[in-house]
Amino acid sequence: MIAGLINIVAGLVMFLAGVIFLSMRSTRVMFGDAAVRRKFLAIRKLAWVLLIANFPAAMLITRSVIIVMTRYTVTVANESSSLIESFIVSGPGIEVELAPVPTNGTVTKHLRFSGDGSLDFEIRVGQMKTNGLIDGYVTPNLGGANTVRFKADKSIEVDAMSR
Repeated sequence: MIAGLINIVAGLVMFLAGVIFLSMRSTRVMFGDAAVRRKFLAIRKLAWVLLIANFPAAMLITRSVIIVMTRYTVTVANESSSLIESFIVSGPGIEVELAPVPTNGTVTKHLRFSGDGSLDFEIRVGQMKTNGLIDGYVTPNLGGANTVRFKADKSIEVDAMSR
């Protein structure tokens, strides 16, 4: 966290230094030869555009990182010879159907939560209906990924990925 704050402060200092030096150079050129002024005009415009474009670029990068880091991914893998007719994932503020899942197929869904709590599932294959836990604690501020495997012997296995 300290490194991030140092990076922000250093970026602002470098931006201010760029504005000051570009302004100083522009002022010197404006009182110089007309040919030099014309030549410097394109370079000066490019320098200002690059200097100002850093802010939207930084905002886009920050937003992209937040989206990726807070996304929770659930994958259902059907390793059996039966069709998964219903697979419902429920958690804080969501209830999502990920079925049908074909034989030897997978379905993936990216989730966003509106609160803290557990992430549960309900699966129905033919006459069999089972409930289970995907993750004991999920939150809107922390992403993750889990794979729920429906095995050939009708057992269910939850593989937790690293966060």
